[in-house]
Amino acid sequence: MKRVFTFWLALLLLAAPAVSSRAESGETASGQPETAAEKETVPEDLVRDQSFSLAMAAWLGGYPEYVDDDLLRLDAAGWYAALQARYGYDLISEEELRDYLRSVGYSGDLRFPESWEEYGIVNVLTSRDGRRYYDFANHKNQLAELLGVTMEYRLKTAGCSVLVTIVHHYEDGSTAEWSYELRYVHNEDASGTFPYRLAELKVCPFVPKIGGNADFDWEDLQYANRLDTVLKFCPAVHIESDVGGYTERWLFRTEEKTVDISQNGSLSYGQVNGIDFRKEDAGSRVQVGKIDPPDAAEENFNRALPQVFSDMVRMELVRTEGENSVLNCKTRSGQRVIMTVNSLTLWIQQLDGIAEDGSLLYRYTFGYDRQPPRLSLLEAWDGPLRTVTLVWEDFRSGVLITRTDFVRVPADWEVLPYEGRWGDFTIYTDPGHTSLYQYPGDGADYTLYLSTAKE
Repeated sequence: MKRVFTFWLALLLLAAPAVSSRAESGETASGQPETAAEKETVPEDLVRDQSFSLAMAAWLGGYPEYVDDDLLRLDAAGWYAALQARYGYDLISEEELRDYLRSVGYSGDLRFPESWEEYGIVNVLTSRDGRRYYDFANHKNQLAELLGVTMEYRLKTAGCSVLVTIVHHYEDGSTAEWSYELRYVHNEDASGTFPYRLAELKVCPFVPKIGGNADFDWEDLQYANRLDTVLKFCPAVHIESDVGGYTERWLFRTEEKTVDISQNGSLSYGQVNGIDFRKEDAGSRVQVGKIDPPDAAEENFNRALPQVFSDMVRMELVRTEGENSVLNCKTRSGQRVIMTVNSLTLWIQQLDGIAEDGSLLYRYTFGYDRQPPRLSLLEAWDGPLRTVTLVWEDFRSGVLITRTDFVRVPADWEVLPYEGRWGDFTIYTDPGHTSLYQYPGDGADYTLYLSTAKE
């Protein structure tokens, strides 16, 4: 049985109350440094349920940022309640729920996202005497499907720290492990149920092993396939992807800037020479929408590796084909991926996502070119250029803030900032703000006036 991610897990990310203050690492509830008494060994039986529930929330959250989120603490409360149900307590009282949340660093109002109640993730019941109880049916059902069936956990204490390891078992007999380190201090506000409170939660680095007598390890493979590493030795990377459609992407370095161009049929977009551009079809103008955007090439390159490096749990060298090594890989969701890498450089040559029935889900092919490609979009930079001046007037803060940008682009490219198309700015062609923007034509320099003032 594979690990099942039911739809309700995605709902955990829909909303979270913006009301919490978190427990700070290394401080007591009063904000003072830890005392010597707080460095004693934490009894395992007194923090087992807290530790397990927090680790489950972090594990199913699936990414490190989730561990510093109030939503994780609310989700962990559901796993805590599910664990109590296994002890015979189907419902958790409001008092115990509040105590638990305080013990894991959540001190805001007891309020769950609306979607949780809408989809039955949490149900609130009121007794005849007016006491409120909470039922986390989805957490209970999910725990019944997982614990002791496809996953188990181990818990180890060392001083004030607790290490929780989640072990997932796959159908083929293989396993993968995720570890979480939790540090506790005395809980001054404890009612007796939670004598220790969480001070820190960390995701321990997960490093999958590469089996099959491979002479390289995970760190080698990951470092070799960073974009900045590749471009030190290779002028350009060419990626072709087939994910139910056809897309090509080129990435290369020129004058210390990374060029990132994608084409999907007649649609072209990307970053070049410090600007964002987009060309809708073969007959349309190239439009420049962002000046000096953040360099997204590394992020886009990693996105082209369908979460391979953040999601992989097992890899095995199955064969060599000439100068390439073929790895059989498995992701945390159980999907199979065939990865072909160059045995010398370790650069990925091809990624194939395989469905359960053996069919191809996607294919990414990587080419490492000796010369940057000659694309028509880039050849335009070898011809006539023009300067477009952008004069900005921003009144949103109540104080006028002005600036002027000068953008150098090919003479037939149109500069049309995103802030004017979809943002708070209106684009004019005169300083008096009487003429709304119309494209002035190719060739000549021109000036745009962008203002947030309501004319």
